Amino acid sequence: MIQTYVADIRVLLNNETYETYYQMMPEFRKSKANAIKPTLKKAQSIGAYALYQKVNTGGNFNLSHSGNYVLCAIGKEAETIVGCDVEHIRPVPMSLAKRYFTEKECAFVFAGESEEARLYRFFRLWVLKESYMKATRLGTNLGTQTFEILFNEKNKPYLNIQPEAYAGEYEFREFRVSDEALCATCGLGERIKDSLEQMLM
Repeated sequence: MIQTYVADIRVLLNNETYETYYQMMPEFRKSKANAIKPTLKKAQSIGAYALYQKVNTGGNFNLSHSGNYVLCAIGKEAETIVGCDVEHIRPVPMSLAKRYFTEKECAFVFAGESEEARLYRFFRLWVLKESYMKATRLGTNLGTQTFEILFNEKNKPYLNIQPEAYAGEYEFREFRVSDEALCATCGLGERIKDSLEQMLM
């Protein structure tokens, strides 16, 4: 099964701790971190790969990071299709919904009865859509309005519209990381565990 792991990387904001983890990285990850200037983003880069190293099963995996959190979704098999996304909930202009979401997805967002509710719905859809885009391996090259994610009578997400080139019964799992962050995992070929595993750096 696909398992989703999350870790808080604030400990990596300490220079000594960061250096310890940095030295355990492969050269390509060191180079990537070296090219980054903001301290938090360097910690995210090193932290995401450190999390993968801790949970590596040899299966296909995907990484994400936002704010204080890094995320790793990993399967048991190399052929497993998997994508994940974590997002720090923060104020954003709701015009972004109309720019990136379909008409029905926008209706879901704007059905929120308060600004807080609409923001939660926006990021709920955002992490789901990002997880699918990353699972296809196209990422942002897959237009966000070329597919549509809606919710069934049990409030579970499903693909209502999907590109023919990426057919298949993709599965989703959503998780509340904290009061300030949401994440989602999308997979095909293996079931996704219902639990989010919290890991320590």
